[in-house]
Amino acid sequence: MTGNNHMKQFHKDTYSNDRAYKIYERPAKGLKIYFLPDCIIKHWACEAEYPDISREDQNRRLINEISAYQLFNKLRCPFVPKILNYSVEGRWFCTEAVKGIDLFTLSQSYRFSFSIKSIVTQIDNMEKWMNLHSFPKLKNKMQDLILSHSGKLYLVDFESYSPSMRRTQNIDFYYDILRDILKRIIIRDGKKARLTPCFVFLSLNLLFRRPIKSLGLAVRVIIYQVIYLMRGLLSRTPYVEKNFYDF
Repeated sequence: MTGNNHMKQFHKDTYSNDRAYKIYERPAKGLKIYFLPDCIIKHWACEAEYPDISREDQNRRLINEISAYQLFNKLRCPFVPKILNYSVEGRWFCTEAVKGIDLFTLSQSYRFSFSIKSIVTQIDNMEKWMNLHSFPKLKNKMQDLILSHSGKLYLVDFESYSPSMRRTQNIDFYYDILRDILKRIIIRDGKKARLTPCFVFLSLNLLFRRPIKSLGLAVRVIIYQVIYLMRGLLSRTPYVEKNFYDF
């Protein structure tokens, strides 16, 4: 069944759970992701439940992510799922299903069910491929890396991509992954992680791929956290700034 037929079926069933074995929702962004046996559908609602994102920003993210998948597929990227169908007007797109678990969720287990060496090797190969094809920085995080049941690592989620972004052959694919890890360890609020043996060993292996850069990132995260706490104390109310940690 094509992505278009899937969406028609969803509309007919008023988004029932009959075919989707899992539905991931982000009400603040007006986003729903439907996980089906043979594909994954990402659908932006017309209105967000909370005004955290404008309709224009929704459209921009939708169009940019579709463009990213199309470019990856055109270049026959071996670690990005194929886009099957999409509708800008309908505000959705459909990709191949990757049957697996994202790297962050996997690392929260207390049982080692994956090879850290294999993961690091595959991330190295992703970086080489991205530099070979002069891809821009995509700001991917741990949860954007999906480990399939066969042990192959896939990359998903390209909302930050833009066709106008400067392309480079010197991208450090580890940078945003390391920043994500350090936020989860240091900030411990909203982005926190259980420091399981899996998470600790995986994090150390990734951090030591860029030891100097990891140290610099850790200092920056600590400084931002101190500023965040000081502003909250001075105002006597919880200080919230949109995208404050997205430095």
